[in-house]
Amino acid sequence: MAALTDQPTPTPGNNGSIRAFLAVRVPHAAGMLEGLRSDPDLLTLPVRWQMPEGLHITLAFLGESPSRQLAALWPDVARRAQQHQSLKLGLLQPELFPDSRRPSVVAAPVNDGRGLLQAIQTEAVQGLRDGGFDLEERAFRPHVSLGRLRPPLLRGQAAAIAAALRQRQWPEAGTFAVESVCLMRSDLFPDGARYSVLAEASLNDSGHR
Repeated sequence: MAALTDQPTPTPGNNGSIRAFLAVRVPHAAGMLEGLRSDPDLLTLPVRWQMPEGLHITLAFLGESPSRQLAALWPDVARRAQQHQSLKLGLLQPELFPDSRRPSVVAAPVNDGRGLLQAIQTEAVQGLRDGGFDLEERAFRPHVSLGRLRPPLLRGQAAAIAAALRQRQWPEAGTFAVESVCLMRSDLFPDGARYSVLAEASLNDSGHR
């Protein structure tokens, strides 16, 4: 069992709060992102692409949270995460998410066929709720957001994006390792969100699977 990581020491905003979320990072998706950003069929369409260093799967979005509450709660969340073993997941072909009728992002769904990531997410969410977070009830659909659509979309633009995604096979899709769970910070800028890691907990037997 890996040792508990240090408590986060985030730099709070003016009101002592941080826009935070729990996630696993997916640097493996950087190749797929680069392919999307350079695809000629997508260059003129309204998509703001993610920065490669920020690629992740969100486990729970905490919103604006007091930094002291995050620091106090992290050891329990880390302990819960460390009860799970590191794992490998499958990254699937990118598509419009949450669906093609009301799309908001281009995302790569994650194949969690054995439910291992679901188990980590369920345990972490329970710890957050026990710690006083009122989290939104929604089904967990693991995915890596690669780009955000820029509204308002003109007629036919969503269909054009979907067609461009279907027309290309993505060799970068495949398996990737999940070895830790991160408490992350989201800072909003005019050109999009930027993410940074506040604290990280290694999963059990990390790097040995």
